[in-house]
Amino acid sequence: MLAQKQQHEGNRRLVTIFVIGGMRFGVEVDYLVEIQQVKNEVLHEKKGNFYGFFDSKGRKIPILNFQKFCNIASDNKDANIRSMLILRDKPKGDDSTSLLGIVVDLIEGVEDEKNFNMFAFPQTMRNEATDVYQGLLVRRDNLISQLDIPRLINKVKNFI
Repeated sequence: MLAQKQQHEGNRRLVTIFVIGGMRFGVEVDYLVEIQQVKNEVLHEKKGNFYGFFDSKGRKIPILNFQKFCNIASDNKDANIRSMLILRDKPKGDDSTSLLGIVVDLIEGVEDEKNFNMFAFPQTMRNEATDVYQGLLVRRDNLISQLDIPRLINKVKNFI
């Protein structure tokens, strides 16, 4: 079997579920700093896979065009306002943490990871675009690609 089911006991792990280009993604709430509303007219690509920077409390945070970074087809060009997740690569309290913003089409909510069957992301499906996927969360007809935020932030540091 390509993916082995992971066991999770005791600790409750919450996942923020969001949509980009019609695909569902999840990120552990521990990596989420804040959610900002952003107007589409300020989202112009400045450099490669980036929209530019967002000023949050005096700190410049790069905004990644995750859709382009992972080669995801666009289906939400008409939205005037979208949400941006500000993510951190280390736990709260670590002063050396790096931050990254990603723009999403829709935030579906927060779920307990235990409500899903968890699988490791299949090695045969790994490529440059899926290298930041940590695993798959599956429930009924829902498939959510869980992102490895420290890996994503470390990977995009090279492009900034």
